[in-house]
Amino acid sequence: MSTLPKVIVVDEAADRACLMVAGLRVEGFDVETAPDARGALDLMTGETFEFAVVDMMLPGTNGIELARLMREQFPYTRVILMRDRKSVV
Repeated sequence: MSTLPKVIVVDEAADRACLMVAGLRVEGFDVETAPDARGALDLMTGETFEFAVVDMMLPGTNGIELARLMREQFPYTRVILMRDRKSVV
């Protein structure tokens, strides 16, 4: 059993998720990933997470809806919403 704080990163963009996982692990977090809402909720059913980092634009269910579901089902997990913002010139 891990004593490190657990974080779940929910992002369909594998490259962005990998960067977040690497950074969080360097900072001492135990990190799991899921590409969508269903996968995240399935993982959270079996484990306790301190934080969830959730992309706003997910396939099937948007990040705000997933955050609402997480708060209902897992009230002790803090949810951080993020969005990918591309520069427009």
